Amino acid sequence: MAVEALPAELARDLPEVTGVRHRLVDLNGVRLHVAEAGEGDPIVLQHGWPQHWYTWRHVIPELARTRRVIVPDLRGMGWSEAPTGRYEKETFATDLVGLLDALELEQVDLVGHDWGGFAGFLACMHAPGRFRRFLALGIAHPWPRPDPVGLLFRLPSLSYQFVLATPLLGELVLMSSTLPIERGLTQAAARPIEPDAARSYAARLQDRSRASATSALYRTFLLRELPALAQGRYRSRRLIVPTRLVVGSEDPVIKVANLGGYEEQADDMEVAELRGVGHFIPDEAPDEVLEHIRTFMGEPVAASGDGASAEASVEEYLHPERDHIDEGLEPVAASADPEAEEGVGAAVHVDEPWEGYDGMRVPEIRQRLRDASPELQAVVRLYEASHKNRTGVRRVVGDG
Repeated sequence: MAVEALPAELARDLPEVTGVRHRLVDLNGVRLHVAEAGEGDPIVLQHGWPQHWYTWRHVIPELARTRRVIVPDLRGMGWSEAPTGRYEKETFATDLVGLLDALELEQVDLVGHDWGGFAGFLACMHAPGRFRRFLALGIAHPWPRPDPVGLLFRLPSLSYQFVLATPLLGELVLMSSTLPIERGLTQAAARPIEPDAARSYAARLQDRSRASATSALYRTFLLRELPALAQGRYRSRRLIVPTRLVVGSEDPVIKVANLGGYEEQADDMEVAELRGVGHFIPDEAPDEVLEHIRTFMGEPVAASGDGASAEASVEEYLHPERDHIDEGLEPVAASADPEAEEGVGAAVHVDEPWEGYDGMRVPEIRQRLRDASPELQAVVRLYEASHKNRTGVRRVVGDG
């Protein structure tokens, strides 16, 4: 799996984001474009359709202050190659794990939107050890409950999929003009999307090979994957990676009320809603995305420049709860802001509550905490709040 610089002829029409570098990664003969920025704990951001890596333009710079941010273009989209094929979502998942291998990344945090999010679910089921935590945006999970009435009401919003899936017609729609994509983005969004970004997404899909890839993607979904999902294709698979699924309240297709069915399949998964946001969450609500990353995955503190080591900056986290001073744990918390009230803005370093904690599943931790002392429960509560934020554990220690 070779990694190479992006050729000049491909780089000419790349949108610019400060601090981002671009490479091509060869995965078994298919070259994927990868945008990267920053150094530190790795986090992967996967876009959906019809976007490309640039959908994360407002998220990348902030994350890159403290993390290594890896942003691939899915095959068939953006600046990645678009080979012929069915464009199954399992292929996207395989590409993701292959990318981690090529970049020699043992484990990452993962954020995925739309089809990038669905591929994230599959990758987390197939290779759970490669993903520390998973934040899915604007996508359904792989265990849908039968809902024929709801589907009937949502059919008008899904009609574009049938057009795109139709051989030749779907390709012609995408290649003839950027307007159908630009209008579609506007209709499914509740907040404005920058016109230049929308035009860039649509323009990349005017290429014949990428238009064909989109048509194949939706044809495969409607004719193969959707019927298989309705028949419980993934019912025998479990999700053990801690996961948060976030959808917009104004998404025309995906609604919180229709997202049941995961409860018996996922060890540690929660669902949240963003009010006043439509389908294209990274474009519409980048600040809210960053907040979910911070609260769910933990936010490493940038090095202060006072001689502190890079290792220390990776190990310190901003504590998302502010009452830890009352826990009797002052030795592990020192205010990062001398003018703030005690505990506010504290930079916190907490070791694992016990050896092997990070490798344990939520049910195992819950069992061990049954007869734990108040002191140990307080340490677990603080560690979870600043590092893991797993609802299943926090409930046991009285925090959630």
